Amino acid sequence: MKNVILVILFLSVCSARSQNKFGEWTISAGATQSIWRWYHKIPFREYETDWKFTVGTQLNVDWGVLRRFSLGAGSVYHVHHFTVEDYSYQLNGQTYYESPTQTVRAFGIYYRAMIHMLSIYENTSEEVDVYWGFGQQFMTYNTSNNSSDPNFYTDSESSPEYYAAMAGVRYYPTDWFGFYGEVAVPGPYSIAIGASFRFGGRDKFFRKIF
Repeated sequence: MKNVILVILFLSVCSARSQNKFGEWTISAGATQSIWRWYHKIPFREYETDWKFTVGTQLNVDWGVLRRFSLGAGSVYHVHHFTVEDYSYQLNGQTYYESPTQTVRAFGIYYRAMIHMLSIYENTSEEVDVYWGFGQQFMTYNTSNNSSDPNFYTDSESSPEYYAAMAGVRYYPTDWFGFYGEVAVPGPYSIAIGASFRFGGRDKFFRKIF
């Protein structure tokens, strides 16, 4: 059984083709984390706050316009939770203490243009795709909590459009399936890891008709 698995893996790697081809579609989905979530702690800076570990989700679709250039769009969704330790508030002349949890829900969409590195690409294996570029992004978020304080801080807004630098690498052990990692500064996500799937595409810009 072990030999069979090794043979399958060997054939998969040998059959892998280079990325990015003309007209190739790449769909990526993964988990994300954002360093910008600290922004939501600012209204509680006089208290100790403790983040609960949470991850977001990301979905990208990229189309290879040229071998070294692609256009794409994506979305990301985060739900963050943090506890406000020893929170106090006044109500009807009395002081109350609690440790409520604040929940932040953030959603973003973005459009991007990516350049696929030529020198790195040709000096590494054909299964590796290194890319970088820029994106235009839009974000909305809202907060909720389980506090008993009727005046507990809540917020809901949409951020203006802004631009971010993005970079990533994809590794394809098979012809159509691979793994990826990305970073964005600033962005609706700071780091993302997941799986990539590629479809279609061709080596030459024009197909041979005859």
